[in-house]
Amino acid sequence: MDICQLITETHADSPEQARDRIIEWAGNLISICESRLEKVIGADSPTVVEDEQRLCQYIFTVGDAAQICPARLKHSSLLLIQNLLTGCSDECDKDDTVWT
Repeated sequence: MDICQLITETHADSPEQARDRIIEWAGNLISICESRLEKVIGADSPTVVEDEQRLCQYIFTVGDAAQICPARLKHSSLLLIQNLLTGCSDECDKDDTVWT
């Protein structure tokens, strides 16, 4: 992410343009990772994760990009990752406790 930010800042005409472009590509990256995570560990996904390395990459990337623009991370994605890490089932979603 740092390299992408540096390249974007270097090629932007102004700091505002750089910020807007960074938020745009980071938001797009979050959307792509959320979609892939839903396919791998979502409700309709297979019970066994075939490529754990890829899953870890998606989680790391979405977390890294969410530091740039946290508002783009869907609440459902947060719950999906939380449930994966804590081993919760759907019943945990009914709990009012949410990590922020």
